[in-house]
Amino acid sequence: MVLIPRETRLRTIRRDGSEAFSVTTYSGCREYASKSRMLLEAPPGSAGAGAERPSAPPNALPEGLHLHTRIVTPIDFDTAWAGDSIEAVLRSPVRDKKHNIEAPTGSRLHGRLVRFAHASEPFDHFELGIELESIEINGRSVPLRAARYFSPSAMTPIIASRLPASATDDRSLGIGTFRFRGDRSHLKNFESEWITVSTNEKSDRP
Repeated sequence: MVLIPRETRLRTIRRDGSEAFSVTTYSGCREYASKSRMLLEAPPGSAGAGAERPSAPPNALPEGLHLHTRIVTPIDFDTAWAGDSIEAVLRSPVRDKKHNIEAPTGSRLHGRLVRFAHASEPFDHFELGIELESIEINGRSVPLRAARYFSPSAMTPIIASRLPASATDDRSLGIGTFRFRGDRSHLKNFESEWITVSTNEKSDRP
């Protein structure tokens, strides 16, 4: 038996006198188990000429593809937690460099919240870290690794200039970071733009 805390609290006092307070709560824990057996000899016919071979897993989308998405899962800032699953849809088709359609409009994307925080500096805001994990194409779940796509015309200079430098997105993690002022309580049909990146950039992540 292993004991873990139901709740932990951390208060940090910086040298300039400012304080930070965080609360970590464990809930909805699950126990996973599995059974396995070792076969020293393959069953008859498993390696024969007529044996069925398992289909190869679908390849991830190549890097450099532009995705315009709409998150259809409502996100309530009062109840959201890191780890919550989210679902999104494509607002326009994904095309390769030859303008061939890789994924049509309406394709479903799956991901999750990997970071959720409420901060008061440099202004009162909520911070959401979203990771897209897969996309449904022709009935198959295709792995996906994407980073936020920043369109110069869509940037808000006043807000962007006040964000700390450490808050920039990390392409290697495939996590898009979004910030919303503290007077908002939930998100619904939130649209965002992404660009696919190489899955090899995930190699340093634990």
